Amino acid sequence: MKISLIHTLTLTLLLVNRCDQVMPQNTGKNIAQKLASLGFENIHMIISGDTLKMAYENNIYRWNVRGLIVILDTIVKSTPPETYLEIVTLSNGIPVFETHILSYDWINYRNGMITKKELEDKIQLTFLTNKNWNELKEVKKTNSNLFKFEFIIYPQIFIQNIYFYNIYEVQFNIAPALEFSLWKGNKITGQLILPVYNDIGIQGNYVRPGFVTISQDFRLPGPIFTSVALGKFNADRYGIDLSLSHPFRNPHWAMSLNAGLTSWTYFYSGTLYLGKELAPSFNLKASYYFSRFNMQFDVSGGRYIFGDYGMRVDCTRHFGETAIGLYAMYSGGKSNGGFYFTVPLPPGKRGKRHHFRIFPPRYFDWEYNAGTQFVKGRYYKSNPDENQSEDYFNLIYVKNSLH
Repeated sequence: MKISLIHTLTLTLLLVNRCDQVMPQNTGKNIAQKLASLGFENIHMIISGDTLKMAYENNIYRWNVRGLIVILDTIVKSTPPETYLEIVTLSNGIPVFETHILSYDWINYRNGMITKKELEDKIQLTFLTNKNWNELKEVKKTNSNLFKFEFIIYPQIFIQNIYFYNIYEVQFNIAPALEFSLWKGNKITGQLILPVYNDIGIQGNYVRPGFVTISQDFRLPGPIFTSVALGKFNADRYGIDLSLSHPFRNPHWAMSLNAGLTSWTYFYSGTLYLGKELAPSFNLKASYYFSRFNMQFDVSGGRYIFGDYGMRVDCTRHFGETAIGLYAMYSGGKSNGGFYFTVPLPPGKRGKRHHFRIFPPRYFDWEYNAGTQFVKGRYYKSNPDENQSEDYFNLIYVKNSLH
C-alpha cells in the first residue's frame, strides 16, 4: 500500500512538472492574443518559471496609465498569484519604462485588500529596461503598429487682444492630420489647415499646410530619449529639430534639451514661401516633480526663434489626465507670462487599429500669452500632439495615478 501511494505521488509530481513545462507557453500565447484582441500593439512575451516578461504598446486607451492598468488586470486573471510580472511599456516601438509587481499584490490591491500606499511599496517602476528589452525584442511580436493610418481631426483656436477698438481677435481652424509609421520609432505626419473663422492676418484666410514632418524616435544609453524631426512645424517654421530627454535615477528630477535649425514660412494665395537662411535655436530645461501635489516645476533657458535669449519658469499641476499651469519669462530685455492647460477629449477608449481609423486628438492644449504683442521667447512644436499630458511618463506621476 505504501509503495502504491509513493508511486502515485511520484506520478502526480511528474505530471505536474510536465504541465508546468507546457502551460507557460500556452498561457503566454493566450495572454498575447487576448491583449491583441483588446487593441494593444507590439506585444512581446516570455514566460520563464514563475516570471512573466512582456512588452506592449498602448494605442487604444487615451491615457497611458489606464492602458497599464488594463494590462495588469488582464494578465493576473490568467496567471498564478505567485507570478512575478516584468512589463515594458513601449512608445512607437521604443522602450520607455518597466513595471515590476507580483500578481498577488496587484490582485489584492484591486480587491481592496491593500491600500494605495501599500501598493506603492510593492510596485516598482524604472527606466532601466535594457536587460528585459534585449530578450523581449528577439521574440516575435503580436499585432504590430506599423503601416496603420490614423486620421486625426485637430481643432485650433488662437486669440489675441492688441487693439483698443476690438477686444479680441480670434482665429478658429479645423486641422485634420494623417499620421502613420513605416518602421520602429518612425512617424510621418501630414496636416492640412482649414479656416473656419479668422480675424488674425491674411494667411489665416487660406487653406494651407500645417505640420508636414518625418520624425525618428530612438533611445540612447543613460537613458536618453531622443527624437529627430524634419519638415514644416508650427509657428511658421520649417527645418530640423532635435530633442533629448534624460530622467535621472531619482524620478523627481529630469533634464531635457531641444535644439533646432529653422527658418520662416509664409503661405499666400496658394503658394508656400520658405526662408533661405536657417537660424539656430535651443532650449535647455531642468524639471522637478513635487509628488505630494503632483506638480512639476520647470526652469528653462536658451535662444528662441527670433534670436533673443531668455529664461522661463513653469509650474504645472496634474489632475489625472488634465494639466493646468502658469509661466513667467524674461527674454530679449522684456518680461511676459500667462497660463496654459491640457484637457482630455472623448472617447477615453479608441477603436482598435486595423489599417485606418478616424478620431479627434486625445488632448486639447492651449496657452494664453498675457503680452500678446510680445514676440520674444517664441518657440515651435515639431508634432501636433505635443502637450503636457500626451506620453507624459514621469514615474512618480504614473505610480500616483494607478487607481
